Amino acid sequence: MITTLVGAAVIGIALGILGSGGSILTIPVLVFGLGIPEKTAIASSLIIVGAIAGFGAMMAARRGLVERRCLVLFGIPGVVGAAAGGAFAPLAPDWLQMSVFAVLVVAAAWTTARASLTLAAYPGCGPWPRAMVAGAGIGALTGFVGVGGGFLLVPALLRFGGLGLDRAVGTSLALIAINCLIGLGGQLVGPAPDLMAPGLLATFVVAGTLGLVGGRYYARHVPAKAARIAFIALLAIIAVYTGWHTLLLAGAETLG
Repeated sequence: MITTLVGAAVIGIALGILGSGGSILTIPVLVFGLGIPEKTAIASSLIIVGAIAGFGAMMAARRGLVERRCLVLFGIPGVVGAAAGGAFAPLAPDWLQMSVFAVLVVAAAWTTARASLTLAAYPGCGPWPRAMVAGAGIGALTGFVGVGGGFLLVPALLRFGGLGLDRAVGTSLALIAINCLIGLGGQLVGPAPDLMAPGLLATFVVAGTLGLVGGRYYARHVPAKAARIAFIALLAIIAVYTGWHTLLLAGAETLG
């Protein structure tokens, strides 16, 4: 129970401060911390992160921190990508999904390290073709491996959207919630995925939401550079452990 509460709180805090990191942290907590099977963890993470991000998006919208044009340009193709990725996910072997996840953890560290906190040269969320391609790709990853894609969305919104960090985080949370919902729907089209027990899901959502509220409150007091360095260090640890786990999983499935 302690692992569940602490893990869920950290997930919420990461979403609150950085607008990303929810699923990147959720899946390792479920698989490595609680021993949840990979496919169950991936499907369940869509519910957990989607619910937490949805609550955060409502908070951001009340403060005017959700950019509607970016929401449309990234969100519509993201829905298509998430549905396609979710439909393919149940058919893919566990080792492939975890391999893709491990690569995404490295990508998350890279994009977080390189993300600029200054406005880009594309005010109003443009150029729109790049925004739509990015939205579709991130949506597909959401459906396939259960990641919300915030670690890619926030840098993309900073780079192509001309948004400040607060608006990029708020818009990212809304897009994450949409992608998670559609990704789960895509998975339900095929063989119904196993999900965690409702009580455990609810515990994650509640604890994560409380963590998000705290993260959003302290985001204005935590130096952005310090938060990003801590997040990158955590991602590096997850990447190494996930890579090792994936090699063992692939070997076991090959021999089996």
